[in-house]
Amino acid sequence: MRVDMGNEEALNKNNIFNILLIIVLAVGCILRILFYSYSRPFWNDECALALNILNTWNYFKPLEYGQAAPQLFMYGSKLAYYLLPSKELALRIIPLFSSLGSLIVFYLAAKRFLIKHISLFSACLLFSICYPLCDYAQQFKPYSTDVLISLLVILSYFYIDKFVNLKTKLLYGLFYGLAIWFSFPSVFTVISVYLTYFIFNPKKFKQIAVSLLPFGISLAGLYIANANLMGSSYLHNYWQYAFINKGFWAFMELLIDNIGYVFGYGLPLFLILISILFMVFKDDNRRESNFLLCCPVLIVLICSYFEIYPFSTRLILFLIPVFILLGAKLFDYINIPVKCVYYTAVILLSLMLIAPASLYSFNKIFLKTYDDEDIVTALKLTQNNIKKEDVIYISDGNSILYEYYKRYFNFSNPVITDEVRFTSEEEYVNHLNSLPKGVTYYWIFAHHPNKMERLQSVYKWARNKQDFRIYHDNKSNALIIFTM
Repeated sequence: MRVDMGNEEALNKNNIFNILLIIVLAVGCILRILFYSYSRPFWNDECALALNILNTWNYFKPLEYGQAAPQLFMYGSKLAYYLLPSKELALRIIPLFSSLGSLIVFYLAAKRFLIKHISLFSACLLFSICYPLCDYAQQFKPYSTDVLISLLVILSYFYIDKFVNLKTKLLYGLFYGLAIWFSFPSVFTVISVYLTYFIFNPKKFKQIAVSLLPFGISLAGLYIANANLMGSSYLHNYWQYAFINKGFWAFMELLIDNIGYVFGYGLPLFLILISILFMVFKDDNRRESNFLLCCPVLIVLICSYFEIYPFSTRLILFLIPVFILLGAKLFDYINIPVKCVYYTAVILLSLMLIAPASLYSFNKIFLKTYDDEDIVTALKLTQNNIKKEDVIYISDGNSILYEYYKRYFNFSNPVITDEVRFTSEEEYVNHLNSLPKGVTYYWIFAHHPNKMERLQSVYKWARNKQDFRIYHDNKSNALIIFTM
């Protein structure tokens, strides 16, 4: 009996590669579940969105507290809230499942865009350990769902030709129509799918054009239901820095900040830019798939230029898979005949891509250096120490946190809540000096744009007061007790 040693060796290599991929995806699952298990207190925006879950069933009207979220995401979260016992973990269950599911979908999509094993392995590893993806797997925000839905839409492109009859085409359009109600940014990926198919398969486009009907109807409904977001001066001003119409260098700074947010360092930015140049000038065989990858980024950049959609951090989380795939494409283009030089180049590029992201995630998740807003500990300490005549003081920026968490405490004390955002620390201290005398205050603090600076200024001011005590953690969450 003759054994084909070449085929056997190739089979063994494939088996080892598949095992490594399974390990990589398992690492991604472990990181997300581990982070979720920390059960951190809600931060400000989570509390704001959770208050909308508690206060209403109508998510077709503008949400309270300046929040925005897709309607089907909110209704799904509402259902989870009432069905599951642990309320905060329940509200985070959809983001967790979305993030876990996106690991599988990303692998399936990466197989379509990448050629070499090393490219696929690097992309899956980077996606698994990417800190922002792990972070939003345990936050009650829709950004993990954005990633999953957008990946599903991109992956669907490769199956369009299989939907040949009217019913399946309409179902295809219905899928796209429902996707945008789960994830606002999936509009960009759906448009990218249609645009790519139209450009590269113009003769066949008529065969799928009927799917535009349910999608178009759904898109019109989505626009009507969320027209307030387009005209919101609050959201527009809040994200003003993330519009790219302020000149080239301002755009480059914003781009570097975003890449740093994803990978921990700005170095992968240059790898991505090089990848794009390679695709444009070298790769004639994969223009269609490359265009499909780049199209959502281009659409978002155009929308950011016209101040329609911000190009910033969590709002472009759904583009992280695209950035990773573009970076991993570098390995597809490395063709060095000398093996030792080839492996050296691969190892160096792998380290530049993966090492910063690994260190970033390790520090944030395992060493717990992540940002944290913990008002719960301060409220527990207050409950254990406060007297009937004492006053609870909720500093500016913390009212939403207190509004959500006060339901877990039975305070009968008077509460002062700052409603004004102060422009300087001096102005805030002057405001504290105006407090009524002869009263003991429990100053509770967990959220502020400049947490350390605000805590330090109040500490310096309060430490000379009567009955001064302070409780704080290494994330600048604090309770300061003082008597005027």
